[in-house]
Formats: sequence, C-alpha cells, structure tokens
Amino acid sequence: MKNLFSEYIALESADFEHLWENCVFVFDTNVLLNFYRYSQASSAELRETIQFYGNRVWIPNQVGHEFFEERLTVINEQLKNYAEVNKDLNKVKTLLMNRKGHPFISEDSLELFESIVEKINGEFSEQETALSKLMTKDETAKMVASLFEGHVGSPYTPEALVILYKEASERFKLNIPPGYKDSSKPEPNRYGDFIIWKQIIDKARAENKPVLFISDDEKEDWILKNSGKTIGPLPELIREFKKSTEQSFYIYSTFNFLKYSYEFRKRVVNQPILDEVKYVGKNVQMQSNDRQDKVHSIMCVLRVKDNAQNNLSLVYERLQNQGYFLNIESASEDTVRITIKVPFEDLVRRFINHIHVLAKEYDFEVLIIATSPANGPALDS
Repeated sequence: MKNLFSEYIALESADFEHLWENCVFVFDTNVLLNFYRYSQASSAELRETIQFYGNRVWIPNQVGHEFFEERLTVINEQLKNYAEVNKDLNKVKTLLMNRKGHPFISEDSLELFESIVEKINGEFSEQETALSKLMTKDETAKMVASLFEGHVGSPYTPEALVILYKEASERFKLNIPPGYKDSSKPEPNRYGDFIIWKQIIDKARAENKPVLFISDDEKEDWILKNSGKTIGPLPELIREFKKSTEQSFYIYSTFNFLKYSYEFRKRVVNQPILDEVKYVGKNVQMQSNDRQDKVHSIMCVLRVKDNAQNNLSLVYERLQNQGYFLNIESASEDTVRITIKVPFEDLVRRFINHIHVLAKEYDFEVLIIATSPANGPALDS
C-alpha cells in the first residue's frame, strides 16, 4: 500500500538526507526577485549558500525570463514602500511635535524622537537612491545572472509552447496543478507556472536526479495546507513527478532552504537573517497579487532601412543596457516587432522616448507604437 500511495506518506529524516545529498536545487522566480527585498546581509547569505552548491543549482528558462521581466516591478514596489513608510513616520512626527495635542511629552523626549526620525529619513533616502540607480544600472540583476551562469535551462520552441499552452488550458479546466490558480491572468503569463513545472520535469529526467524546488509560492496549486499549516507539496505533483521521472520531488521555502543548509553544512544559525527571509517570503504572494493590475504592455513595429540593417543589434543592446527585457520577432522582411511589459506609466513614456531617440540615431522608422494594460485587450499587430 505504501508503494501505491507514496505521495501521501510523509518523508522521514533519512529520506530528506538522501534528497538533500543527491538532488538538483531548482529555484523559482520569486526567490530571485527577493534579492531586491532583502537587506544586504540576507542577500549576501543567500547568494553564498547558492554558490556553495555549485553545479547542483539550476533554474528553468521560464524563471530567468520572468525574473528579467518582473524585476523593474519589484524595484518600483520597494521604492513605493519606502515612500509610504516615510510619509507615515513624518505624520507621527508632526502630531507629536504639536504640543497642544500631547502636553505631557517632555521636551527631551520630543528632541530625541525628532533626531531618530531624521536618522531614519536619512537611511531611507540612501536606500531610495540606491534603488533608483537599479533602474538603469542593475547590479543585482548582474549578480543573479552571474550566480546562475551556465545553470539555466533551454527555452521551448514556439511550436512546443503552442502544444504546452493547449495542454495547460485543458488541465486548468480540471484544476490539475500546478498553474490553474493563474488561469485568470492574461496570456501567456497564465501558463508560467506550468511551463516551469514541465521544464523541472525535463531536467530531472535528463539528469536522472531528484529535485528540491525552492519557492515562496504558497498557492493551493502547489502547496497542501491543513488548518493554515503547510504540509508539503501537493500529492498530485509528487505523483506526476515520480511517474514522469522515477525521481523524488519536494518543495522548500527560501527560509527552510537556508535553515536546513545551516544544519547540513554544520554552520551556526544566523537567526536574524532567517527571521527576515521568513517575513519576506510570507509577504511575497500578497505583493505579487497586488502588482498584476499595474503592468502595462508596449508593442512597437520598426521598419529597418537597407543601410541600417547592421544597426539592429546595437539598438537591442542599448535598450537592454537600459534595463528592458525585450521580446523581438520579425514582422516581415524589412520590419521587426518589439514587445515589452513594464510596471508603471512613467516607464511606458521612458521606453517610447528611447525608441524615438534610437530611431533617429540609427536610421530606422517607427511604424506603430501601441500600449495597453496587461490585463486589458490584446495589442493590435
């Protein structure tokens, strides 16, 4: 009976040890994006831990794609967080400085509080400046790219994606995990989790190794919960993975990955870092849901003149150096179509300005520029 229903049987200590010693560590998009949310100490600790496992770490191609598409959204989100906290802090400062409303606060306490607020405001200002610089010179993205250099899966062909999207649609109708909780997202974003899943299965089959998936996604199409307590991966996922690969599959949060890494490496636990990583992980899903309505799509079609054909690679490089992650395809012999998603309206205007500047500099014609919210109607081609 145990063999028939092994996906329902909790792993024992020996099972976890075997998994940890032999698995491929696969990382989800949210883990990489959290590098923007962590303090420098926590970011450095996670980076060093991932580096320690060397050739055993890997990300699906879909994860890399999502990371570069979503990083600007996360940076902007962090900037807004600083602005909101700063606003609330200064509101409290104004209230307390009004002696009529708080006649029993001593002058010494008021001065001490004001000095603390000024110190915090100064630190916030430094952090905001550092985050703003990431918009155009993103050292965090470079670090992540270097961290997984040579450890990224290959993308599926467009033909293969058409078939997989159809399979995903059929699975979603039956609530077969993973990914069906994203079925309300615009295409092709709704299929992201499913594509990640298929690429993980491909990796395990090719390497003939078990997989430990590191993710802070706690949606019910990945994680089994009971009375609010996390039990583990959905039994359906464990069963499908084993049937497809004859290997084991398990999911750890970033918190558990670091926690058990301390244990297996026999290192002293850094509790403040674990606390921060746990806090960030618990808030990631809510923040992710919040962002969906704020993403804009841009599509532009460029006509390339005969004498400017060789300039296209320079144009792409210039745009990518500005932090844009582009989808590029040929629309006809002399035209190309560029599509991109950005998290807020200011970046829409900025990208369009870049296109017009580059068109003049590199001698090509802008035929069409169209924008729309990502959850709105599809852009016309």
